[in-house]
Order: sequence, then structure tokens, then C-alpha cells
Amino acid sequence: MDYSEFYDRLINFYGKVVSKLPFGYALLPIRTTIEITYDCNLQCSMCYQIRERKDKKLRQELKASEIKKIIDQMPPKALISLTGGEILTKNYALDLVNYACRSHYCNLVTNGTLIDEDIAQKLVKTKLLLIGISLDGLGNVHNKIRGVRGTFEKAVAGIKLIQKEKAKLKKRKPLIDIKTVILPENVSQLYNLYRLCRQLKVNFLTISVLKGSTIQLSPPVLEKISENDFHSFFKTKGLINPQILQRQLEMIFQDKSEVKVRFYPGNLRQRAKEYFTDEIKISDYFPCIFPWVAYNISPYGDIFPCIALNVGNIREKSLWQIWNGQKMRQFRQKLKKHQVFPACQGCCNLWLKESTNQQNSLAKRKGRDVRS
Repeated sequence: MDYSEFYDRLINFYGKVVSKLPFGYALLPIRTTIEITYDCNLQCSMCYQIRERKDKKLRQELKASEIKKIIDQMPPKALISLTGGEILTKNYALDLVNYACRSHYCNLVTNGTLIDEDIAQKLVKTKLLLIGISLDGLGNVHNKIRGVRGTFEKAVAGIKLIQKEKAKLKKRKPLIDIKTVILPENVSQLYNLYRLCRQLKVNFLTISVLKGSTIQLSPPVLEKISENDFHSFFKTKGLINPQILQRQLEMIFQDKSEVKVRFYPGNLRQRAKEYFTDEIKISDYFPCIFPWVAYNISPYGDIFPCIALNVGNIREKSLWQIWNGQKMRQFRQKLKKHQVFPACQGCCNLWLKESTNQQNSLAKRKGRDVRS
């Protein structure tokens, strides 16, 4: 069974139902992403958190005990994703994983460079569903993007240690998801990266696009966001050679293996060329239902839906007070009116609609034509 596809369908169904509630209200959240720290051992070229690390001394990050209280407020069996910064820079990270796994499903996202034999053993002994590990290219390409020599080698070694421990304990989980951002430096390496995933026997290769908006899933979490920022549309033409990207994707899907390739935003595979030639319009995305089902927490306790708008701080109010508080409800109502904000372009929580050509092709296969 493909649990990732099942989960996507569940989120979509639940979100569509709950988003029909009036006045921006929602039922229980079934997913949260907790950034436990902005600390990191790398200096990634595209990272939005570097500035926050410099300013970190101005605010105190959540303590492990505070994060556990947040976890306690989540409904049983909800999905909790723990990330950073680099989560494994914290000596209490594995304790949080075990705590989250007691009554919830749990994922972890890491750059993989700090996984030694001891950590690998402990990770595999947890009830983690999945470990996301970042690889943005092979060898020096990845090292250059991540800003530290030897990063690629350490990440690959960490993956091998986890796989070795899983084999030793005869465990299928945690599943391993290699996460890759399409960049000019790595676009010509995507197929070879896929082949590496096959060699490492990982479960997923997740390919996403660079976030262009300064307010999308990025610090600082803001008290107010201007209308101009909500409606700024990220132009993608010229960032990536679309012909190279298209060829790389074709080679990946001609090479059959058990590695499942996923795309953020959803359906990007079919529309990748359009995406990087500015042919995608904001109306090409399905309406977003994410803020009705999930939320994010910064290391300082600020809760934000996806766009980095501060709707409350967990140190000041309970999750339930914030989840259906005035600011969150107003955000949902605003989003429902627009369906998708232009600043959401490329968000990993969105799905692209099929293009007209795709619709026509599908219709012809079904013996009808949708053209007017």
C-alpha cells in the first residue's frame, strides 16, 4: 500500500470537508510541523533561516518540555513532523521523537550529516514513520550548495547506516525520503541522483522547487503582512533550463525502480516545463485547504499556517485558543476568498491542475473530447 498517496488523499478529503465550515472555523488539526531549532551545522545557499540564527540571541527557543506540551495538545494519531534548522544538533531530539511516537505518527527531517552508528541505531529503534534527508546533487555539487565540505559523503554514510540497522533488525521503517530542491546547480544531475536513490534502496525521492516568496514558510514569522506581499507572484523563467529538466525527468520515469518519485507542488512532473517558463498562473493551482488541517510552529513558539503570519504564540495561549482564534479564522477566510495567494506559487502543500493538453489527452483516451 502506498501510504504517502493514502495520506495525501486523506488530507485532501478532510480539508475539503472542514473548509466548508462558516466564519473560518476548523475542526481538529491532523498535522503539525514543529521547527525545534534554527541551529544548524551547514550554511545552505538557499536557506531562509541563516538570518534567524544570527538574531537568535534576541529570543529564547522552545525547551524540550515546552515542545512536549505542544505534542500533548495534538489529537491522537495526528502526524507530527520534527525539523529545524538541523534537529540533530539538539541532544534531546531523539527523546522528542520517542515522545511524539507514543500517541502520534511522526516524521523527522535532517541533513543527515550527524547520523553516526549510535544515532542510526536509536533512530531505527523508534517508531518513526519516515526520515527525510536532504540531497541536492552529487559530490561537490551538494557540498557547494550546502556550504560545507564533505556534506554529501556524510549524508550518504548516514543513509547507509540507517539501512544497515533496518536490515539488522528486519524493520521496514523508518522509510527514507531523499529531498531535493531543483536548482541551476543540480538540474542536470537529477537522473543520476535518482540512480543513487535506487542504489541506496531508499523509498522516496521528493523533488521540489525553490521558494520565491519572502513570506512563504520562512522566518521571520510576521505580525502583519501587506497586501502587496500576499499578491507578489514569483517569476521562474530563466532560473532553470526547462529542456534539461524535462529530459532529466523523462530519463527518471523511463528507468523503472521501486523508488517512488514525488513532486512538490503536486503534479509538477507533468507541468515542469510550463512552471519554469512562466506559463503557470495562480489559477492553475487547486484551492488550498492546508490551514484547515495543519499548522506550523517556529522554534520561538510562534504558530503560523503556511504563509509566515503569526497567529499566536504557544507560550501565551493554548493550541485550541490559537487554532480557532480570530487571526487564524481571518486568515482562512481571506484564503478561501482568493483560493490561493500569488505568494503561494510553488508551495509544497499545493497541487497543480492538469493542463489543457493533459485534459484533452485524457478525454480522448476515454473516447470523448473536452475541446469546445
